[in-house]
Amino acid sequence: MKNPAITILSIVTLAGLVGCDEAIRLIPCTDDIKTSVLLSLEDELGAVIEGAAVSVTDGVITEDCQELSAGQYNCGEELAGELTISMVAYGFEPEELDVSVEEDECHVIPQEIAHTMEYVSCTADVVPSVMVSVSDEDGAAIADAQVSYAPLSEDIEAESIDCWGFDDAFYCGEELPGVFNITAEAAGFQAGNAEITVEMDELGCHVITESVDFILAAE
Repeated sequence: MKNPAITILSIVTLAGLVGCDEAIRLIPCTDDIKTSVLLSLEDELGAVIEGAAVSVTDGVITEDCQELSAGQYNCGEELAGELTISMVAYGFEPEELDVSVEEDECHVIPQEIAHTMEYVSCTADVVPSVMVSVSDEDGAAIADAQVSYAPLSEDIEAESIDCWGFDDAFYCGEELPGVFNITAEAAGFQAGNAEITVEMDELGCHVITESVDFILAAE
């Protein structure tokens, strides 16, 4: 039978030989990769924000954050220190968040953060969806032309709507995104048609005005 006193003495002797720090290092670390920051994004009403572009950096390394579930973003793999998280989401103000992440002998200590993003402050400007010019084959503007547009969507009946003219230009729709069929007509000229796609800007405030230039041939 082994002598317990000898076993205890052996452990104490080993610790004395290798030092306390070395003895602690004998504890094995796992192979798990810890996430530095577990980030939850929501709006001012508490609804989750999906599909945001989120990244994290320590000033040297920059990594994209992965959205593993709706509104939940995992940022950084074993990235410790003073981190900056950048967030961009449609309809919200771009933001940055500073986070301090510590680490132990094996892994980072994950930080769980819930952050509320602010809606973008849009201007009161009203932006036309499409700007149209109509000219003849010599480049002269056709002032008495008639221009109209029709939405091309399964959910909207494609009825033609007149565009309004101002300073030799015609403007179609106000803050309307989507796909439209633009038609230009004038007496003594062949009609012109064009299909145009109008998108919203990256902040979700206004449409990005598209331009269409018609050159009508004489009949």
